[in-house]
Order: sequence, then C-alpha cells, then structure tokens
Amino acid sequence: MNENQKAKSRAVLNTFSQGQYKISLESYTFSGLDNQDVYQNLSMSKRAIRRLAKYQPPEEEYSIVQIKEAVNKLDEDLRVTFDDVQKTINVNPNTAKTFVGIIHNSIVQRLISGEVEIAI
Repeated sequence: MNENQKAKSRAVLNTFSQGQYKISLESYTFSGLDNQDVYQNLSMSKRAIRRLAKYQPPEEEYSIVQIKEAVNKLDEDLRVTFDDVQKTINVNPNTAKTFVGIIHNSIVQRLISGEVEIAI
C-alpha cells in the first residue's frame, strides 16, 4: 500500500476525529476514531485506506434519520450508535468499516435502494 495513501487516510481520520468534518444534514460528528483499535482495523483494510485517502465531503447529504434507518438494517455488531443530544455517531473497533461506508454515503445508498451489502 502506498505510504502517501496511508498518510492521507490518517489525515482524514484525524480531521473527522477533531470534529472538523461533519456528516448528515444535521451536522453530526464522530467519536471513537482516536481509539487505537479503530485505527488498527481501518489500517488493515486496503479499501478503507483508499476510501479515506480519496475522501471529499459529499455534495448530497442524507438526513440523520435516513442514516439511522440504513444502519439499523445492518447486523447488530456492525451498527454504530447515535447520540442525538451531543449530535455524535459513536464508532468502535467493530463498527470502524461502517464509519467508512457512512462517510462515503455508500452504506446509506445501498441500504435505501435495498442492496444490503457492506463489503468495505
């Protein structure tokens, strides 16, 4: 894997971790991205590294309700949790790849369209 891609991937992850990048129409942030196990899971996936390195904020954003509905169609162990008071999406090592799917809208698009597949 290209070291440049890994560096870009880490920079994007840090930007999300610091709350500078937000997701959904309601501007939710992510928590848990600074967990070493989360980073380890993402760094072991070439696809996750590639997607993070190429990340651009989406032109079309989904509402948090649509994202929640999509996430709830996943197996329970792949679901991120939502804190509506703090407006955060909590990521743990098991849900690290779900985070990547959400930021690329791919998980939401697939689940809304009925193509329930999370191969990240």
